[in-house]
Amino acid sequence: MAHTGSPSIAWMVTRFLIGSVLLFICWLHLQQNEAEKISLVSGFKVLYQKSTIVRENIVGQDGDILSEQFSLVKSYEEVVRNAEARCVWLPLVETVNKSYLDLKTQSLAVYKEKRQYYVNHLHEIMAQVQEICPDKGMSLK
Repeated sequence: MAHTGSPSIAWMVTRFLIGSVLLFICWLHLQQNEAEKISLVSGFKVLYQKSTIVRENIVGQDGDILSEQFSLVKSYEEVVRNAEARCVWLPLVETVNKSYLDLKTQSLAVYKEKRQYYVNHLHEIMAQVQEICPDKGMSLK
């Protein structure tokens, strides 16, 4: 027995087509507006980070350290972008990128042991970028 209140196939196809058109319009808008595309991606990234921090606070009590690690990874990302855009000395760019990937892949337990090293290393790398690219370097914060 068929349900009498179920929508017809024509209605479902119509809703599907309307949804597809709206999705296509959103896709076109994101292709033309790079800033909104970036903000959409970064919004999901921040949401993931916040939920991971809350989970870590509940389970392991290390949410503050995890938040610090996410913040440091963001600082390393900024240094990587600046080094790649402004410095032509490839060994420095490779060093910056290697340090960033190393920090990004570290577990929380390893980060807790080596966190002062990563902070000091970030400042060393920023000083190197400033020294090698004096007109385009970054200021130490």
